[in-house]
Amino acid sequence: MSNFDKDMKKLEKLYAEHKQEEFMEHFTQMKEKYPSEDFSTIMLDFVKGNYKRMKEEVQELSSTVEVYKQVEPYKEIVPFKYIAERYFGKSASWLTQRIKGTPVRGRIYTLKPSEIVTFNNALHDIGARLGSISIC
Repeated sequence: MSNFDKDMKKLEKLYAEHKQEEFMEHFTQMKEKYPSEDFSTIMLDFVKGNYKRMKEEVQELSSTVEVYKQVEPYKEIVPFKYIAERYFGKSASWLTQRIKGTPVRGRIYTLKPSEIVTFNNALHDIGARLGSISIC
């Protein structure tokens, strides 16, 4: 791996970790170290790629906000622990983090479309089970 590739990897890591001051410092060092037009083109591609990624993250977060807004009024009666363990094989905190879009290790995790389907199926299954209970 070339020095430039190593520098780019470091830049990408700093960007992903939201370390703005370190990112700008490293960017400035790279600009001085690689003064060619190629650097400008590569950086433009880097910015475009990250813009696209940020746009996707915003769309993902919007989806998460919608999921949370739909679930929030029922949070007292929805058995998150049961759903997480039974339907996902995960912990309650795992499910709650994804429903709320809570940052974990610097990254925001959300429910994937297939996991939303699983969550909806779990709610319908639990609702059907509860609806079939009758005490005599």
